[in-house]
Amino acid sequence: MLPIIIVGLILLTPLFFALISQNNSAISAAIGSGLLGIGICLILMIIVTIMIPIAIIRFARTESFGEAFNVSAIFAKIGTIGWGSYIIAWVALFVAVFIYAIILGIITFILALIPVIGSILGFIIELILMVAISVFVSRYWTQVFDSTQ
Repeated sequence: MLPIIIVGLILLTPLFFALISQNNSAISAAIGSGLLGIGICLILMIIVTIMIPIAIIRFARTESFGEAFNVSAIFAKIGTIGWGSYIIAWVALFVAVFIYAIILGIITFILALIPVIGSILGFIIELILMVAISVFVSRYWTQVFDSTQ
C-alpha cells in the first residue's frame, strides 16, 4: 500500500495547503486535484488488492521478501491462472465471506439478547470462527495459486 500512500500524499497535499490559505480559487483548484488524487488512489488500491494474495503466497513459498514485490512475476502468475478465473475466484470468495458474515452477525445478535453471558459467548464464538475463516481464505488462495501447476 506504500505506493498508494505516496501518490495520495502528493496529490492531496495541495488540497491541504489550499484549505489552510483560505483562498477560494485555490481551494476550487485543489478540490479538482484532490478528486483526481482520490480516483487514482482508488484505481491503485484495486490493482494492489488484486495482487496481494499472489504476492503473499510467493513470499511464503520462496522465503524471499523481494518476491512479494516482483510485480511482473505476480502478473505473470495471474496470467497463467487466467484473469477471468482469477476475478471469478475473487467474486466467489467475496460472496462466501459475505454470507458467512451475515450468518455470524445473526448468531451474535441473537446471543447478545442474552444479558452478559450472551455477549461473552458471542465474542468467544466470533474469535474461534475468525481463525476458521482465516484458514479457509488462506487455503482458498493457495488452491487458486496451485490451480495451474
